[in-house]
Amino acid sequence: MNREKAEFFEKIFGPIRVLLSIKSSLEEGMQATIDVAKELGIERICIFLKDELDQMTLVCGHPEEKHGLQNKRNLESHPGLKEIMEKKKMFIVKNPAQDKRSACAPEFCGLHQINASLFVRIEIDKKPIGVIVIDAVGEKKTFTKSDIHIAKMIALLATKRIHNRRRDERETRNKIFKLVAEELVHEMRNPVMTTGGFARRLEKDIDKNPTKAKKNAGIIVKEIKRMEEIIKNSSQLLNQGKMEKEKTNLAKIVEELLEETKKYIPTNKNITVYLDKKTKTPFVYIDRKQMETALLQIFRNAVDAIEKEGEIFVRIWKRPHFVCLEVANTGSHIPDEEIKTIFNPFYTTKRKNGGMGLGLAIAQQIIEEHEGQIEVFSQKEPKELTSFTVLLPVKKN
Repeated sequence: MNREKAEFFEKIFGPIRVLLSIKSSLEEGMQATIDVAKELGIERICIFLKDELDQMTLVCGHPEEKHGLQNKRNLESHPGLKEIMEKKKMFIVKNPAQDKRSACAPEFCGLHQINASLFVRIEIDKKPIGVIVIDAVGEKKTFTKSDIHIAKMIALLATKRIHNRRRDERETRNKIFKLVAEELVHEMRNPVMTTGGFARRLEKDIDKNPTKAKKNAGIIVKEIKRMEEIIKNSSQLLNQGKMEKEKTNLAKIVEELLEETKKYIPTNKNITVYLDKKTKTPFVYIDRKQMETALLQIFRNAVDAIEKEGEIFVRIWKRPHFVCLEVANTGSHIPDEEIKTIFNPFYTTKRKNGGMGLGLAIAQQIIEEHEGQIEVFSQKEPKELTSFTVLLPVKKN
């Protein structure tokens, strides 16, 4: 029974997970931007994009063979990238062989005849996400006002391509998920409800109680509950309806949900939950019911991530325009290559325990519909730790 059901789910969701994990063609969009720069007469250019770990990846460049494509740079080890990402939107390095911001050795600049470098930041919603570096090479010694204007146009083009790619990826992911969820709900609702009612009566009212029969009935109820939960979660994504936002004390909701989460902790796990509520946080405008669903999914995810023993730390604080909620748990680590996919519907590392990978997808959708964000950080050393941070806007609109 369990093996057949597992094969059934894998048959439905396996191709979906593969499709959703396909590498983004964002690099293709950046290469198209590089091609435009080439047509405008730029002889040497490269584009860095920031990843979830705040590292800068060199995604494309021209000439291609003279750039270390896909190399990663840490901001702390590259003063120029650090300055452009954290302070200035644009600056010129007039002597890259001597200026530490270029992070280039004098012999490298001499080999490629680099006389000056122009750094331009790429932004989306006023948040830095990447850098364009243009070099003046050969007979070109510096940059004119016209060069700077062209560089800004290229940065705007890159921004537009990134924005469109993210929008398309999000829409595609949601369309795929809703299609599968609709089919799943349609196919499973009636047999699950009918079998669930029968199994409960069998377990409760059976006159002749062979041990084996009762044990099997208990297993049926357990499995039915799992499928009922799948239907509930799928329906939640399909039928959230119009949000009814109201001024809400987020700290109070968190306290109530944590009490519910403690009841969710299995008896075979030793988990301690800590809540830091020292900071006074402003109210937020949210649909309380939907946000409770999202946060509960995140809290339960922290519990599920701890195998036997660990701690969950929850804190709320404020920063300009946002209220932040962090949920961190010890005893688990998410590999770098998986961080990008953990919010994909049906992605899960606990399939053997019955998880279908819907919880974080639900949480992300609700938070994004509130114009919020959810960020992930995970480390393996010196101690395994994973944290999810939810940012919710303070203003009503």
